[in-house]
Amino acid sequence: MKAGSSYKVNITLLNDGSENWLDLHAVGIRAIGDTALWGPEWIPVPPGINSKQAYTVNFEINAPKIPGTYELSYQAVREGQGVSVTFGRPHKKAVTVR
Repeated sequence: MKAGSSYKVNITLLNDGSENWLDLHAVGIRAIGDTALWGPEWIPVPPGINSKQAYTVNFEINAPKIPGTYELSYQAVREGQGVSVTFGRPHKKAVTVR
């Protein structure tokens, strides 16, 4: 990546559980740690993703102005009824900024 530049990226989620993701819960991807400095901290997933269905979220990140190697880290989260629960494995990607 070029320092200070913007990039369009995507992450694909697979609902590999036995239940559909309902309106009752807000499902999305949360940036972990310093990753939130690159772009959105919360990327929502629309309700109604059925069991075994995939959904791709598209968003934009901004590379830091200081060259180096960074790790982007995102985690799927379900929020609702006063509870926030992470699920699945975090998605991590090492990125070199030049």
